[in-house]
Amino acid sequence: NIGLGLGSTSSLPPISCSMHIAKIEWRGMDLTDIKGLGPVIAGATHRYEWVYHMSKAQQRSFFDLYPIISSQFEWAGSVDLSHIGFRFEHSVALARILVLEQPSEPDPVESLYVNSNLIRADGASVLAEALRSNLFVEKIYMHDNRIGDKGCIA
Repeated sequence: NIGLGLGSTSSLPPISCSMHIAKIEWRGMDLTDIKGLGPVIAGATHRYEWVYHMSKAQQRSFFDLYPIISSQFEWAGSVDLSHIGFRFEHSVALARILVLEQPSEPDPVESLYVNSNLIRADGASVLAEALRSNLFVEKIYMHDNRIGDKGCIA
């Protein structure tokens, strides 16, 4: 492992290196297959490439199972995360997606569907804070949640 890796002090070329390459066929991938991807994607270097090859339904399922990893993806256009049954970490992950969007992105999130997710006041507060700094989201659909008066004030 001479000269290989971050923080290496050797100027010699590496003696050997190994790499894990995984080819994944996205077509026909079901929920069971998506569950197995979490550990693989968590170790991937370029996570942003994964989302482009997933269908909208696969993205939604992956977000449901792995919200924090999913928040590292680039999301675009109309995002439908309805009927997942949000936990607080889903709200945090979605807020992260909204905060990290940059003006240079070619296709930012413009509409967001988070209907029927059991989002509570704490989740609504996190999303409201993220939306304050997001310049792209034009429409958000949040009906049938449990936001309450405290969440509405956020």
